Amino acid sequence: MKEPKMGGSKHLERLLGLREDGVLSTDAVFVSLDLECDTDRHRPSLSTQKPIISQFGIAILDTRDICSLSKSSGLASLVTVRMFQSKESMKGAREYVFAQTTAITQHRIVDTIIKSLRIIEKSSTGTNALRNIVLVGHSFKSDLDVLGAHGLDIASIAPVLTTVDTHVASRFVLPPFHPNLPLNSRQSFKLSGVLAQLDRLQDRSEFHNAGNAALYTLRLMLLLAIKSGENRQAELSETESKNLAMLSDAVSKILWFGHLL
Repeated sequence: MKEPKMGGSKHLERLLGLREDGVLSTDAVFVSLDLECDTDRHRPSLSTQKPIISQFGIAILDTRDICSLSKSSGLASLVTVRMFQSKESMKGAREYVFAQTTAITQHRIVDTIIKSLRIIEKSSTGTNALRNIVLVGHSFKSDLDVLGAHGLDIASIAPVLTTVDTHVASRFVLPPFHPNLPLNSRQSFKLSGVLAQLDRLQDRSEFHNAGNAALYTLRLMLLLAIKSGENRQAELSETESKNLAMLSDAVSKILWFGHLL
C-alpha cells in the first residue's frame, strides 16, 4: 500500500485560510479517521491474521463550509460525525458520546470505510466526481497499517490531497518544537495529552472509542492550526489575521452534540 503524502502545520494553515501563498489547493474535505481493533494493531505484519477492526469512527469538515463562516455561524453544525461498531464486539463497548452507534456485521466494516472515504459531488453535467480529501489522524501510521493489512489502498479509493498526523504536527507546534527533542515528565503527546495542553482535559475513557477519537482529533487539528497561526501572528496578512480571529472564535465556543469540547 502506498501511503498518502504527509502534511504538517503549513498545510493545515493553507487549507484553513491562515497561509495564503497559493502552494496548495484549498478545496478539500477534512476526514478524521480512527479505528479500534480487537487484535494487535501495532504489529499486523507479525500476525498470521488480519487485525480485527471492531470500531470505525469518522468526522468530516468541508473547507468550503469553513470559508463561509461568519460571527453568527456555528462550526459545530458543519461537522458530520459517524460511528460504526461490529455487531460481534458490541458487548462491553465504551459509550460513544456524540451520536448513535451504527451496528454492522464484521464483514461490512471495510466496505463501510471505503464508502465513507468516497465523498461524491455531482457536477453540472450530471456525472459524479470525487472530492479531494485530507486524511486526519493521531499517530496515524498504525491505522494505515491496519487498512493495508486488509488490502485497502486509500490512494486508489479517493483523491487524497494530503494526510495530517496531529501527533507529528503537535510536536512542531508545541514545545519543545521538534519530535526528536526530549519531553519533560509532565508532557504527553497522546491525543488526550495534547488536548489538555491546548484546550481542556477530557474524560480519558472517552478516547478508547473510535467515534469519540475521530471527533477529538478533528478538534485538535483546528486547535493546532490556530496555535500555529498565533505563533507567527506578526507575519500574517490582514486577510489571514481576520481568518485566524474568525476560526479562533468559532472553535472556542463549540458545543458539539450537547457535549462541550
